[in-house]
Amino acid sequence: MKKLFLVFLSILLTVSAGCTAPETSELPAWNCFRGCAARTGLSQEAGGADPRNLFSFHTGGWIFSSPVLSADGTIYFGSCDNNFYALKPSGEMLWKVETGGFCISSPALDTEGNIYFGSYDGMVYAVRPGGKIAWKFETGDKVESSPLIDGEGNVYIGSYDQNLYRITHDGKLGWKFKTGSWIKSSPALSGKGMIIFGSDDNYIRCVNGNGELVWKYKTGRYVPATPAIAQDGKIFAGSEDSYLYALSSDGKFLWKYKTGAEISAGVAVGPQAIYLASQDGNLYALSPEGTALWKYHTGYKIYSSPIISAEGNIYFGSQDGCFYGLTDSGRCLFKINIGDKVDSSPTPGKNGKFYFGSNDGSLYCYSLSVRDDVKK
Repeated sequence: MKKLFLVFLSILLTVSAGCTAPETSELPAWNCFRGCAARTGLSQEAGGADPRNLFSFHTGGWIFSSPVLSADGTIYFGSCDNNFYALKPSGEMLWKVETGGFCISSPALDTEGNIYFGSYDGMVYAVRPGGKIAWKFETGDKVESSPLIDGEGNVYIGSYDQNLYRITHDGKLGWKFKTGSWIKSSPALSGKGMIIFGSDDNYIRCVNGNGELVWKYKTGRYVPATPAIAQDGKIFAGSEDSYLYALSSDGKFLWKYKTGAEISAGVAVGPQAIYLASQDGNLYALSPEGTALWKYHTGYKIYSSPIISAEGNIYFGSQDGCFYGLTDSGRCLFKINIGDKVDSSPTPGKNGKFYFGSNDGSLYCYSLSVRDDVKK
């Protein structure tokens, strides 16, 4: 099972490396929300079962933003204290950029190390690695969506003004695509260059690189969750109607799976299973055909999107105040009691490190040592 997983992971990461085209990418392994343009939540890094706190960095507000890492280990994330932060690998602050609103949007890095993110002040920011603002692009409302960067440096991001934007690398409008409601969902990029995203008008949409609608699929309620695109082109997206939807690459319905409450988190796509979190407090494992394999119950709602480590373990946070590690069979490896809600999705780093934020205002770094006696 482990060997099969590693082969699958190697192939998928080759197909969708980073958030730009593979042939131009010189990016660290986790340079955008969910780790790659397909938003699958698959990591090249090993996890572990023995958590040890390395540091915590306190900000002045809740942290929903999921951090990203540069090639030199710099940590980037936003906070609801209206600031965007850069930390050294040791957890000391390098710099911060003050915005005019909450920074819930998870950042993305380009091949030159520039950082892109949105803010509740309605702006999309481009920041140089040293902390200087390169440009700001104004949308018509709050920006919670996390940016996607293509091989030409264009930035795709949604806004509460109901538009999905394509912004050029120098901060100019490329195009915008109007939907019927807020866009909280972060766009995903298919292997064919199609952009998939959800909207609070209940639709999952696919647009091409010119901003033209290719197809749309209507769910029963809002779609704030970020879609994930499997290696074979299948699309998985949750809706607040409590269903996970599986669609073909051309937008045809394949199957749906009902959970006990709304789904706001993105899904993680592995070779043998799909992992999704629901506001019913459960982490579900499904087969690629939509059959339930197992579920693990936490103490409260889950907004944190799960990730899969190189050996197939699953990591995520919960509003019960804990951060969890599970095996691919659903056995709990550990849970860390943070003491406040963990809505931020975890980010894997080198040597078993994991980073995530909490509603207590802190960014945490844990080392998850790999144990030889951990059996799946």
